Amino acid sequence: VKLRRQGLVESVRGKSGGYTLARKQNEIWISDIVLAVDESIRITRCKPNSKISCQGQRARCISHKLWADLSTHIIDYLKAVNLEDLCNQQAKH
Repeated sequence: VKLRRQGLVESVRGKSGGYTLARKQNEIWISDIVLAVDESIRITRCKPNSKISCQGQRARCISHKLWADLSTHIIDYLKAVNLEDLCNQQAKH
């Protein structure tokens, strides 16, 4: 349902009904899928824009920026891989 709401799949009615892609595989980014199903990619437990850290302190832990930057890199990577790429990689293995 979440994928349909985001325009990634379309429902097909009938005896052989189900879901089909709403766009071409090379037009659907993995980041679109992850964000559509509300999966969190954040590695830190701190709430965004909060002045209190995940440990209940005012200052962030010493490694906070490291993990926050890693989350950004993961999102950027998922924005660069589309469904067609993923399917082609899987077919090679």
